[in-house]
Amino acid sequence: MTGREMRKEVIDRLKSLGDTWFPLARGTVREGSSILAPLVGTPPPAAPPLLKGRSVAAGGEAEGVQAPKPSPYNKIPNQPTLLHYRNLGILAFLLILQGFFPTAALASARIVSIQRGTVQVQRRGSSGYVQGRVGTQLNPGDALIIPNRKTRVRVQCPSGARRRATAGRRSGMRVICPDLARSTDPRNDNDLLQLLAGQFPYKPQVLDTVPGFYWPGLVGVDEYQVQLLQQEYVQPESEDAFTFAQPDLVETVVWESTVLGSNLVYDGPEFEPGERYRFQVMAGTELHYSVAFQALAVEKQEEVSVAVADLTDGDVLLMAYVHLEQGLFWEVIATLRPVVEAGGASAEMHRLLAESYLRVGLPGLAETHYGAAVALADESGGVRTRAEGWVGLAKVAAMQQDETLVRQRLVAAQVLYRALEMDEGWLETIEVWLAGLDGG
Repeated sequence: MTGREMRKEVIDRLKSLGDTWFPLARGTVREGSSILAPLVGTPPPAAPPLLKGRSVAAGGEAEGVQAPKPSPYNKIPNQPTLLHYRNLGILAFLLILQGFFPTAALASARIVSIQRGTVQVQRRGSSGYVQGRVGTQLNPGDALIIPNRKTRVRVQCPSGARRRATAGRRSGMRVICPDLARSTDPRNDNDLLQLLAGQFPYKPQVLDTVPGFYWPGLVGVDEYQVQLLQQEYVQPESEDAFTFAQPDLVETVVWESTVLGSNLVYDGPEFEPGERYRFQVMAGTELHYSVAFQALAVEKQEEVSVAVADLTDGDVLLMAYVHLEQGLFWEVIATLRPVVEAGGASAEMHRLLAESYLRVGLPGLAETHYGAAVALADESGGVRTRAEGWVGLAKVAAMQQDETLVRQRLVAAQVLYRALEMDEGWLETIEVWLAGLDGG
């Protein structure tokens, strides 16, 4: 094996360690110049570095340290010898990594091709979706959703095998790549604990407009005042140039109306790409409902348009997946709500509708549809949908600050996930949440 081949093999092995370790190891290799230098005939410095803690004054030598002997590489460049200390340390570091962290335990799968459409990735422990691209890393517990049945997606597994993901359905990574080992650095979606702490971790997105807004109705209240406010962070002036002041959030009313009922078809100005807004509902003089959101960038809006155009007409479930992937929760609601009201919704449709209501701050409506999803899945024997529904109901309870109910619903989901052959990381996520409830 030539020196170049040896170096390539080491670099490939480093890359196989995954995104967590490769940058660190690569930086170590760069710092040490070349871990194979003495073996491939690249001479190291003529004089090895002095012991740490000693210094050499100009024109003199360090006390008690003999002058170094000339390196044999200065005479015979390819003469075999031991690696110099720094390179030996680097090699030891790599061997330790290889011994304690086997490649199979850290390797991940990756998307290597996408043809005729798009693919969504659901990360382990998360109910949301992100756009999959060529090169996207896939970990244990992740799942792929390919809305268009004509789309072809291939995944390279840790073993090197390339496998095609099934279009038109949800496929867990352990089904696509059975050799994909469980990650040693688990990722957990912390939204449940954030909700329980009174935070709102979701970031709804919109296109240039929105189908409509919804809010919980109040008994005895028929008329509401609604406002759309554009948000901007402004840096305040400071007399002291060395003092940093936090930017102020400035809100400007760009549209308002009086509405009868608890929803409206939005007919206000178009949203500017990338800008942030807040929609609020007043009941008399009291703030009744408020939600902040952001308009998608132009390129993201174009991606959505292309993805929707690729869908089969009338496939509302796949359209909901496309919109949910980009955080377009109001689009999902507008797509699925008519189907639900007509009485033809599946358990999965109820669940996606519930997910969207939850993420625009409507826990009451979310609870209704999570419950419907669980009930329908119970009738059809859909264990996974029931489990996902109970997780959603636990998040609703967290938003309502009911810790006892959160625990009960998480345990219900835990029992169902244990009945599945592949839990896709949810059991571990639930354990983390339960530990968080106990202060762990």
